Amino acid sequence: MKRFGCLLGGIAASLAVGSAIALDEMPKTKVSMETCLGAALAMHPGKVVEVELTIENGVPHYEFEIETADGRETEVECDAMTGKIVEVEWENDDMDLDAFLENAKISPAQAREAALQRVPGRIDSMDLETNSNGKISYEFEVITPDGKEMDVEVDAMSGKVIEVESDVYEIGD
Repeated sequence: MKRFGCLLGGIAASLAVGSAIALDEMPKTKVSMETCLGAALAMHPGKVVEVELTIENGVPHYEFEIETADGRETEVECDAMTGKIVEVEWENDDMDLDAFLENAKISPAQAREAALQRVPGRIDSMDLETNSNGKISYEFEVITPDGKEMDVEVDAMSGKVIEVESDVYEIGD
């Protein structure tokens, strides 16, 4: 765990210096970020380029974006209450939209509409993702009218919203 010290120190400094997060706004967790990070890196060794603490359905999660030896960006999500890895996803940055749409039943416009119905606001970005089960989805970053950033994931096959997250903090890329 010694190798995590520099990363954790940097995170602590970032939170202490530049963050608008009040301590009373930090969600309670039962598992440390270091424990979840260890589990994530055990599954997908590599360089951690981003760390997030998010709230999904009222439950805090740590998300680690890891650049693996093959250059792939892997997002590993760990439940901050249990320490279990609950999701692994890959952004399809190298896949063009046409190739993604060959496998999707829902268009980007339909997915966008579903995301905005669930979380009204302005779409800031869209990512194409594949999870460890091979399911594909659209992930939208929505800026709500009050300025809050929400991530809304829409299943590319059914058009259903499968995940809504709010960021507590994000450090890195």
